[in-house]
Amino acid sequence: MTETQMGHPEGGLAEGSPEKNPVSFIQDNRKAVVDQLIFLIEEGKTFYSPRWSSSAMRPRNPISGALYHGSNRLILMQAAMLNGYKDPRWMTFKQLSEKGYFVKKGERAVRLEKWIFTQMQPKEGPDGLPMIGQNGKVIYEEVQLDRPRCNLFSVFNGEQIKDFPKYEPKELLSGEIGRRIKALLQSSECPIHEAAQDKSFYKPGTDEIYPGQRPVLQLYHFHAVYPGIRYPDAHGG
Repeated sequence: MTETQMGHPEGGLAEGSPEKNPVSFIQDNRKAVVDQLIFLIEEGKTFYSPRWSSSAMRPRNPISGALYHGSNRLILMQAAMLNGYKDPRWMTFKQLSEKGYFVKKGERAVRLEKWIFTQMQPKEGPDGLPMIGQNGKVIYEEVQLDRPRCNLFSVFNGEQIKDFPKYEPKELLSGEIGRRIKALLQSSECPIHEAAQDKSFYKPGTDEIYPGQRPVLQLYHFHAVYPGIRYPDAHGG
Protein backbone atom coordinates (compact mmCIF):
# COMPACT_ATOMS: atom_id res chain seq x y z
CA MET A 1 0.00 0.00 0.00
CA THR A 2 1.45 3.33 -1.00
CA GLU A 3 1.61 6.46 1.11
CA THR A 4 -1.03 8.13 -1.05
CA GLN A 5 -3.39 5.25 -0.35
CA MET A 6 -2.98 5.90 3.35
CA GLY A 7 -4.16 9.48 2.99
CA HIS A 8 -7.70 10.83 3.17
CA PRO A 9 -10.56 11.07 0.72
CA GLU A 10 -10.86 14.35 -1.11
CA GLY A 11 -13.09 16.97 0.47
CA GLY A 12 -11.39 18.71 3.34
CA LEU A 13 -9.74 16.13 5.60
CA ALA A 14 -6.38 16.94 7.11
CA GLU A 15 -3.11 16.38 5.33
CA GLY A 16 0.32 15.73 6.77
CA SER A 17 2.09 12.97 8.63
CA PRO A 18 0.01 11.73 11.60
CA GLU A 19 2.79 9.42 12.80
CA LYS A 20 5.08 12.38 13.64
CA ASN A 21 2.52 14.34 15.65
CA PRO A 22 -0.75 12.41 16.13
CA VAL A 23 -2.30 14.97 18.51
CA SER A 24 -1.74 17.83 16.09
CA PHE A 25 -3.03 15.68 13.24
CA ILE A 26 -6.22 14.84 15.17
CA GLN A 27 -6.85 18.50 15.93
CA ASP A 28 -6.33 19.51 12.31
CA ASN A 29 -8.44 16.60 11.08
CA ARG A 30 -11.34 17.42 13.39
CA LYS A 31 -11.25 21.07 12.36
CA ALA A 32 -11.28 20.06 8.71
CA VAL A 33 -14.27 17.78 9.29
CA VAL A 34 -16.21 20.54 11.05
CA ASP A 35 -15.34 23.08 8.34
CA GLN A 36 -16.53 20.65 5.68
CA LEU A 37 -19.76 19.97 7.56
CA ILE A 38 -20.45 23.70 7.86
CA PHE A 39 -19.88 24.04 4.12
CA LEU A 40 -22.28 21.16 3.37
CA ILE A 41 -24.95 22.64 5.63
CA GLU A 42 -24.59 26.04 3.96
CA GLU A 43 -25.03 24.26 0.63
CA GLY A 44 -28.24 22.71 1.93
CA LYS A 45 -26.81 19.21 2.26
CA THR A 46 -27.20 17.18 5.45
CA PHE A 47 -26.76 13.59 6.59
CA TYR A 48 -30.51 13.14 6.31
CA SER A 49 -30.97 14.35 2.76
CA PRO A 50 -33.02 11.80 0.78
CA ARG A 51 -30.29 11.33 -1.81
CA TRP A 52 -27.83 10.02 0.78
CA SER A 53 -27.89 6.38 1.82
CA SER A 54 -29.24 5.98 5.36
CA SER A 55 -27.36 2.68 5.66
CA ALA A 56 -24.01 4.41 5.06
CA MET A 57 -24.81 6.77 7.94
CA ARG A 58 -24.42 3.85 10.37
CA PRO A 59 -20.80 2.79 9.75
CA ARG A 60 -19.65 -0.54 11.17
CA ASN A 61 -16.84 -3.05 10.91
CA PRO A 62 -18.04 -6.29 9.27
CA ILE A 63 -15.09 -8.27 10.61
CA SER A 64 -15.26 -7.37 14.29
CA GLY A 65 -18.94 -6.45 14.29
CA ALA A 66 -18.12 -3.17 16.04
CA LEU A 67 -20.05 0.04 15.38
CA TYR A 68 -18.07 3.24 14.91
CA HIS A 69 -18.99 5.94 17.44
CA GLY A 70 -18.19 9.55 18.28
CA SER A 71 -15.88 11.49 16.00
CA ASN A 72 -15.02 8.32 14.05
CA ARG A 73 -18.66 7.91 13.06
CA LEU A 74 -18.85 11.54 12.00
CA ILE A 75 -15.69 11.21 9.91
CA LEU A 76 -16.98 8.08 8.17
CA MET A 77 -20.43 9.57 7.59
CA GLN A 78 -18.81 12.56 5.94
CA ALA A 79 -16.52 10.34 3.85
CA ALA A 80 -19.58 8.37 2.69
CA MET A 81 -21.33 11.59 1.68
CA LEU A 82 -18.36 13.04 -0.18
CA ASN A 83 -17.62 9.81 -2.05
CA GLY A 84 -21.18 8.63 -2.57
CA TYR A 85 -20.72 5.37 -0.67
CA LYS A 86 -23.87 3.39 0.12
CA ASP A 87 -21.95 0.62 1.88
CA PRO A 88 -21.71 1.11 5.69
CA ARG A 89 -18.88 -1.42 6.05
CA TRP A 90 -15.38 -0.15 6.90
CA MET A 91 -12.33 -2.24 7.76
CA THR A 92 -8.56 -2.01 8.09
CA PHE A 93 -6.10 -3.08 5.42
CA LYS A 94 -4.98 -5.96 7.63
CA GLN A 95 -8.53 -7.21 8.12
CA LEU A 96 -9.40 -7.20 4.43
CA SER A 97 -6.03 -8.73 3.50
CA GLU A 98 -6.53 -11.60 5.94
CA LYS A 99 -9.81 -12.34 4.17
CA GLY A 100 -8.02 -12.48 0.83
CA TYR A 101 -9.20 -9.13 -0.57
CA PHE A 102 -7.31 -6.26 -2.19
CA VAL A 103 -7.85 -2.51 -2.27
CA LYS A 104 -8.73 -1.11 -5.68
CA LYS A 105 -5.92 0.82 -7.36
CA GLY A 106 -5.78 4.47 -6.41
CA GLU A 107 -8.19 4.22 -3.47
CA ARG A 108 -7.34 6.14 -0.31
CA ALA A 109 -8.03 5.19 3.30
CA VAL A 110 -9.69 7.26 5.99
CA ARG A 111 -7.80 7.92 9.22
CA LEU A 112 -9.63 7.25 12.49
CA GLU A 113 -8.60 7.58 16.12
CA LYS A 114 -8.73 5.18 19.05
CA TRP A 115 -8.34 6.54 22.56
CA ILE A 116 -6.87 4.27 25.24
CA PHE A 117 -7.68 5.09 28.86
CA THR A 118 -6.45 1.94 30.63
CA GLN A 119 -3.71 -0.65 30.32
CA MET A 120 -2.95 -4.08 31.73
CA GLN A 121 0.04 -4.40 34.05
CA PRO A 122 1.34 -7.00 36.54
CA LYS A 123 -0.46 -6.89 39.86
CA GLU A 124 1.94 -6.27 42.73
CA GLY A 125 1.87 -8.24 45.95
CA PRO A 126 2.67 -6.95 49.48
CA ASP A 127 6.37 -7.39 48.73
CA GLY A 128 6.16 -5.18 45.67
CA LEU A 129 6.79 -8.07 43.30
CA PRO A 130 4.41 -9.29 40.57
CA MET A 131 1.82 -11.72 41.93
CA ILE A 132 1.83 -15.25 40.52
CA GLY A 133 -1.39 -17.22 40.05
CA GLN A 134 -2.01 -20.90 40.77
CA ASN A 135 -1.21 -21.64 37.13
CA GLY A 136 2.28 -20.22 37.61
CA LYS A 137 1.63 -17.18 35.45
CA VAL A 138 1.83 -13.50 36.36
CA ILE A 139 -1.50 -11.95 37.40
CA TYR A 140 -2.41 -8.80 35.49
CA GLU A 141 -4.81 -6.02 36.40
CA GLU A 142 -6.33 -3.15 34.47
CA VAL A 143 -5.18 0.29 35.63
CA GLN A 144 -6.20 3.82 34.66
CA LEU A 145 -3.66 5.81 32.67
CA ASP A 146 -2.61 9.22 33.98
CA ARG A 147 -3.06 10.54 30.47
CA PRO A 148 -5.06 8.81 27.72
CA ARG A 149 -3.16 7.69 24.64
CA CYS A 150 -4.38 7.93 21.08
CA ASN A 151 -3.64 5.44 18.34
CA LEU A 152 -4.42 6.25 14.72
CA PHE A 153 -5.62 3.62 12.28
CA SER A 154 -6.90 3.57 8.70
CA VAL A 155 -10.00 1.97 7.21
CA PHE A 156 -11.41 1.36 3.74
CA ASN A 157 -15.01 1.25 2.67
CA GLY A 158 -16.47 -1.92 1.18
CA GLU A 159 -16.86 -0.16 -2.17
CA GLN A 160 -13.11 0.46 -2.27
CA ILE A 161 -12.32 -3.25 -2.05
CA LYS A 162 -11.92 -5.35 -5.19
CA ASP A 163 -14.51 -8.15 -5.59
CA PHE A 164 -15.92 -7.50 -2.12
CA PRO A 165 -19.50 -8.84 -1.75
CA LYS A 166 -22.03 -6.16 -2.60
CA TYR A 167 -23.86 -4.71 0.37
CA GLU A 168 -27.51 -5.69 0.43
CA PRO A 169 -29.49 -3.61 2.95
CA LYS A 170 -32.25 -5.45 4.78
CA GLU A 171 -35.76 -4.15 4.37
CA LEU A 172 -37.52 -3.49 7.66
CA LEU A 173 -41.11 -4.64 7.96
CA SER A 174 -43.62 -2.14 9.34
CA GLY A 175 -43.94 -4.18 12.54
CA GLU A 176 -40.16 -4.12 13.07
CA ILE A 177 -40.05 -0.35 12.56
CA GLY A 178 -42.73 0.09 15.21
CA ARG A 179 -40.90 -2.21 17.62
CA ARG A 180 -37.64 -0.28 17.23
CA ILE A 181 -39.38 3.05 17.70
CA LYS A 182 -41.04 1.80 20.88
CA ALA A 183 -37.74 0.44 22.24
CA LEU A 184 -35.97 3.72 21.46
CA LEU A 185 -38.67 5.76 23.19
CA GLN A 186 -38.57 3.52 26.27
CA SER A 187 -34.77 3.84 26.50
CA SER A 188 -34.91 7.62 26.81
CA GLU A 189 -33.98 9.22 30.13
CA CYS A 190 -35.93 12.33 29.12
CA PRO A 191 -39.74 12.65 29.35
CA ILE A 192 -41.34 11.98 25.96
CA HIS A 193 -44.67 13.47 24.94
CA GLU A 194 -46.37 12.24 21.78
CA ALA A 195 -48.33 15.37 20.92
CA ALA A 196 -50.48 16.10 17.89
CA GLN A 197 -47.92 17.82 15.66
CA ASP A 198 -46.08 16.75 12.55
CA LYS A 199 -42.59 17.83 13.61
CA SER A 200 -40.26 16.27 16.16
CA PHE A 201 -38.28 18.50 18.51
CA TYR A 202 -36.46 18.72 21.85
CA LYS A 203 -37.06 21.43 24.50
CA PRO A 204 -33.79 22.10 26.38
CA GLY A 205 -35.52 24.32 28.97
CA THR A 206 -37.75 21.52 30.28
CA ASP A 207 -35.58 18.59 29.11
CA GLU A 208 -38.49 17.08 27.19
CA ILE A 209 -38.82 15.36 23.82
CA TYR A 210 -41.80 15.74 21.47
CA PRO A 211 -41.54 13.07 18.73
CA GLY A 212 -44.74 14.01 16.93
CA GLN A 213 -47.62 11.82 15.86
CA ARG A 214 -46.81 8.13 15.60
CA PRO A 215 -48.07 7.76 11.99
CA VAL A 216 -45.51 10.24 10.74
CA LEU A 217 -42.77 9.07 13.10
CA GLN A 218 -40.28 7.06 11.07
CA LEU A 219 -36.76 6.00 12.02
CA TYR A 220 -35.18 8.61 9.77
CA HIS A 221 -36.99 11.39 11.66
CA PHE A 222 -35.27 10.50 14.91
CA HIS A 223 -32.32 12.78 14.19
CA ALA A 224 -34.46 15.58 15.62
CA VAL A 225 -34.59 13.95 19.05
CA TYR A 226 -31.67 11.53 18.84
CA PRO A 227 -29.20 13.66 20.89
CA GLY A 228 -31.68 13.83 23.76
CA ILE A 229 -32.20 10.09 23.78
CA ARG A 230 -28.64 9.00 23.16
CA TYR A 231 -26.80 11.54 25.27
CA PRO A 232 -28.96 12.74 28.19
CA ASP A 233 -25.89 13.91 30.09
CA ALA A 234 -25.25 16.51 27.39
CA HIS A 235 -28.18 18.59 28.63
CA GLY A 236 -27.96 17.88 32.32
CA GLY A 237 -29.84 14.55 32.39
